[in-house]
Amino acid sequence: MSTFLKTLVLASCCAIGLTTIGSAADHRFEFQKVDDGYLRLDTDTGSIDKCLDKDGKITCAISGDERARYEQEIKTLKDKIAELQQNKATTGLPSKQDMDQAYDTMKYFFDKFKNDFKNNDNPPENGGNKL
Repeated sequence: MSTFLKTLVLASCCAIGLTTIGSAADHRFEFQKVDDGYLRLDTDTGSIDKCLDKDGKITCAISGDERARYEQEIKTLKDKIAELQQNKATTGLPSKQDMDQAYDTMKYFFDKFKNDFKNNDNPPENGGNKL
């Protein structure tokens, strides 16, 4: 295959790919020209934002509904963070006193088991060792 043909095929594939990507992204927002800029309709949420063209850069201000949704989401996340931090504080590692108490309890049971098995080292006297 010649270099020209390879370049042509590659360029065609790129053009098709870019067209597909552009058309997929274009379906979410619709723009309407107004006197002092553009209105941007978000077809997913239904919100309308005012966009201005300044020096070739389009900037859009978030609508009140959209801002309220973002602020509610931020509040929800902050509440969740506070809840997780509180749970972390209450369910953290045990204190040294708690660890010592748990150790003493386990030692008590271990010593009890050890003593029970220590007493059973001798076989029964009435022929139990002949089984």
